[in-house]
Amino acid sequence: MRNVLLIASAMLIPMSLVFEQSFELDLERSQTIYLVILGIFHAGVVYALFNRLIRQEGALFTSFSNYIVPVIGMILGFFFLHEALSIQQLIGMGVIMMSLVLSDEKIISMLIRK
Repeated sequence: MRNVLLIASAMLIPMSLVFEQSFELDLERSQTIYLVILGIFHAGVVYALFNRLIRQEGALFTSFSNYIVPVIGMILGFFFLHEALSIQQLIGMGVIMMSLVLSDEKIISMLIRK
């Protein structure tokens, strides 16, 4: 995960020097504090939970859990931001969830036994 961010930064920084006007950020003190809290605390919590999930469920399951992120985002947007869900989004969520179910060997072996 770190390598992805490092490579993305290495590619985006030169482009931003060419295309952007300046790097001025007019942040208040409280905004800076919140950015530091988000960057250190929340990223650390997510990293710890990600590693715990790898230990408990394995790397394969953990990699599949990343596919649920857009589904959760759409559901949260629907309930909290009152965003509309199109039929394409619902079909996409169904495809993602079915793919995750079918990729789990335990569920497949249970279905075959019945």
